[in-house]
Amino acid sequence: MSEPSPANLPWYAGVTRYQWLVLVIASAGRVFDAFEGQLFNITRVHLLADLLGVRGDSPEIKRWGDILLAVFLVGGTAGGIVFGMLADRFGRQPIMAATILFYSVFSGLTYFATDVWHVAVLRFLVALGVGGEWAVAAALVAEVFPARARAHASGIFHATSVLGIWLAALAALAAFCRSVARSSRTRSVKLDTRLLVSRALTATVPEAISTRSGLVSHWLLLPRFRSSSDTRSLDCATP
Repeated sequence: MSEPSPANLPWYAGVTRYQWLVLVIASAGRVFDAFEGQLFNITRVHLLADLLGVRGDSPEIKRWGDILLAVFLVGGTAGGIVFGMLADRFGRQPIMAATILFYSVFSGLTYFATDVWHVAVLRFLVALGVGGEWAVAAALVAEVFPARARAHASGIFHATSVLGIWLAALAALAAFCRSVARSSRTRSVKLDTRLLVSRALTATVPEAISTRSGLVSHWLLLPRFRSSSDTRSLDCATP
């Protein structure tokens, strides 16, 4: 009986454990930079209001939000170029690991920010790592996988960012319920469900994905969602 031709084999046939490991690590880096970024989308208004000492509807919130977005976009572009050049010189594997460590460290340091310009500087540094990770990891996955499996592997890598976005949405819901369960006298609270769903869905827009901030600080500053005229009841069980 003749062997099946390569054209009839599944795309993953012949993919080695090492190649799968590269895809898993690269995708994990993508997941967590998207996770960190979406936490910023959820908590940006409250973070800036605390640092600026203004109300959540102040024009200063929007102005600084736009500034931070611009800073992040510039940093992401610079990170892709700089870390891409370093990857060509020192290898893609160590530089990819360095980019993940880079954005993780500066994301965590945002916890210590006491002024909005501290956040701006850290957002630029986080963006360097995020932009570098995206560029270097995508190139590494494309290089490691054989031509027949390259398109599928690259598609998996880029698609995993959506998982990070939904993880952030679930983290926000969990933190909200935990906070309310501890501080409220009633177990039934009003929650604008449209707000949570729209925040998660609109995060798939590239501009929204690009808006990221420090993971630790935003986890601690998760917002107290405001009720709107169209709210639904959500039961948060106490532990």
